[in-house]
Amino acid sequence: MIVFDLHCGDSGETFEAWFRSNADFEQQRAAGLVQCPFCGSTRVAKAPMAPSLPRKSADRGLAKVAVPVRIWSGAIDNNVPTASNAGPVQAALGAKADLRVVTGAGHFSFLVPCGLIGPPLLCRDAKGFDRKLFHESFNQEIVRFFQTKLN
Repeated sequence: MIVFDLHCGDSGETFEAWFRSNADFEQQRAAGLVQCPFCGSTRVAKAPMAPSLPRKSADRGLAKVAVPVRIWSGAIDNNVPTASNAGPVQAALGAKADLRVVTGAGHFSFLVPCGLIGPPLLCRDAKGFDRKLFHESFNQEIVRFFQTKLN
């Protein structure tokens, strides 16, 4: 996976998006699948990228988000810990963001429950965490959020 900084030719906004490869980005862009999250335009191109951008530039971009946002994070996610990922995003979004940290959830706990033959890396949860039970309430919460906040 690779992350690109993308620039919208209509809104002037810069944002990040993940792709499997540069070729994947180009294919999706050519098909009109890459859209600006601020205005929906498909006039999107790669923006110049630096190896490490200051956090302040990301915070300024997030401050422009005008819709309510619910952020979910796993309390024991070591891949993208709340303190260095969802927490700063919530802080930058301010009152628009509602952060939910799920006790016992790891990085892959948010994937659908695994069947009989699931890859161990993606299907292994912490002892005591019931992914199926979690998803029953998680899915309802997501629907409720959309119905109440984005209708």
